[in-house]
Amino acid sequence: MSIKEKVISEAIERIEKRCKEINKIVFSNPLSDIIKLRQDVYPKIKSMDILDPELIKIVSEAAKKEKSLFKLADRQIKESVDLISELAKIQNELGTLKSEQWMIQQRKNGGFR
Repeated sequence: MSIKEKVISEAIERIEKRCKEINKIVFSNPLSDIIKLRQDVYPKIKSMDILDPELIKIVSEAAKKEKSLFKLADRQIKESVDLISELAKIQNELGTLKSEQWMIQQRKNGGFR
């Protein structure tokens, strides 16, 4: 593998990883997840004694998860437009890099002269 191929491959990997991160942020539905979390936790809490140590553990874990989901929802509100713009830009770059990678492969295989 040539240096150029290696650089292109590494760039493709980095861009694909970033695309996944952005998609996870932009296209997740944290408010729906919060509702589901509450629906799942409520029956457990309702059936437990208030002095049960397991109750504190369940509520604590649910509160942590809920806090992180609210943080994600807030991030979506503040950064969605910028993240979608970045996603469009890096997907364009990804296409260019994959085209270049394909052309290099064709030259190696004798497809281009």
